[in-house]
Amino acid sequence: MKLGTIQVGEEKWTVVVANKDRGFQSDELDGVVTWDTKTIYIARRLGRKQRSMVLLHELLHVLLPEAQESQVRRLERVLFPVLWKWGWRPFQKKRVPTLPEES
Repeated sequence: MKLGTIQVGEEKWTVVVANKDRGFQSDELDGVVTWDTKTIYIARRLGRKQRSMVLLHELLHVLLPEAQESQVRRLERVLFPVLWKWGWRPFQKKRVPTLPEES
């Protein structure tokens, strides 16, 4: 299932949610970046929140291609809770973010 495209800098990347037999090549990985086709694959077996986390993780790889996996994971752990709290839901049909109410 093609989710759509995401503009990253001057490049357009395609995001695909797929099973192993439909482009996703691993049962062990949750996501993967394919540089030659500018495609981000995300495992269909994941729930919406985890898919969102994996999308962020793979986008960080695209944005920071020289970063080590440990650096990407650290950024993901810091950024994802903030984005989720502020309504980032890339896998919901209705993608209108809402701001959290002030306490």
